Amino acid sequence: MGFVIPVKVSNPKDRAKYADVNVLVDTGAVFTLISKETLQKIGIKPVDEMEFTSINKQKIRREVGVAEIEVQGRRWLSNVIFGHESDVEVLGVTTLEQLGLQIDPMSGELKAMPLYLL
Repeated sequence: MGFVIPVKVSNPKDRAKYADVNVLVDTGAVFTLISKETLQKIGIKPVDEMEFTSINKQKIRREVGVAEIEVQGRRWLSNVIFGHESDVEVLGVTTLEQLGLQIDPMSGELKAMPLYLL
């Protein structure tokens, strides 16, 4: 399931540096991917590099870092992949869960998920 929504991506060290980005919400994607150009523009630096498997089974390496992601008034720190030009910007399920959001399968829209403190 996927649809496009606007998100605010901010530098956690200086929230005045941010970018508004339209991303694909994809429950099949674990991580959030934002273009390297956007992340660099707002001063986010990579902290590591990881290996991922592409949809066509190729091994690819991408830098990763941390950004503040805001969706529907909720914001939280999240790991982000520094995307290349050919990559689609995606809001992954890890970020959705960190924000306490889920996709309503009936409406196809984001809604608050029940949060349990166990």
